[in-house]
Amino acid sequence: KQWYQRRVAITAGLFLETLSANLRNSTDIAALLSHIRCSSITRFNAALPSDTPADIMDRFLPKQIEGHRIHGSIPSLYIINKDRLTSSIPNICKSALQELFTPPCSLNPSDLAIIILYSATELTTLLEAGLLGDIPYTTAATRAACSDTGATSANNNSVWTGDVNHTLSFEWPAAIVVFDLTDWYMYEDMYEHEHELLSQLYLAVSRARVHCHILIVYRDATSRGGARHLRDMCKQHVIVRQDDSLGEDDEL
Repeated sequence: KQWYQRRVAITAGLFLETLSANLRNSTDIAALLSHIRCSSITRFNAALPSDTPADIMDRFLPKQIEGHRIHGSIPSLYIINKDRLTSSIPNICKSALQELFTPPCSLNPSDLAIIILYSATELTTLLEAGLLGDIPYTTAATRAACSDTGATSANNNSVWTGDVNHTLSFEWPAAIVVFDLTDWYMYEDMYEHEHELLSQLYLAVSRARVHCHILIVYRDATSRGGARHLRDMCKQHVIVRQDDSLGEDDEL
């Protein structure tokens, strides 16, 4: 409730242009975003102050309204035990890159973003170890260095990699979203802050216009429960391609 009150207070004080529709995403991704949005609003509507403007949610979680038809692939979902992360992600990325960079998609490296939510140090290590093979990529550090020197050409045809909070106003034809729940569910009251989690997931997925691969990472029983919760929430709008949580006992 306090988070919503802060967000409402900040948002209400800005001169914002309310979007009548979100025309960025394919119909399949838009359907998933609508479901995430509705889940967030339904779950936490009671926490909003009584004097909240009626359209406040539309200002930072735009509605998905019919009126366009961008056709693409159904988003893919992977539930990954963090202990298997270093062995799973290379296979997932290899398959995704094969799909995206060869016909009929034939995308360029600059058409793809790898978006990280919360801690994912293992992914950074894998990138440095050659996760993408000979496909060029940029990080926040390399982009900052290019910006400081004026050498922008290095970013022109590279995969964008970085934190979700650096993606505002950006979009790509394809995105791989890595959502690490390991730290998120460290505390029992994290379920009470699910609106923050869903808002971050909404932001990351909405960066993808046509193709989206979502990797949800967990480690212990609590974060596994969170991963299963997100899987069950999204399963009508995604293809679950890997689920490490299936068959696991309550004790990890």
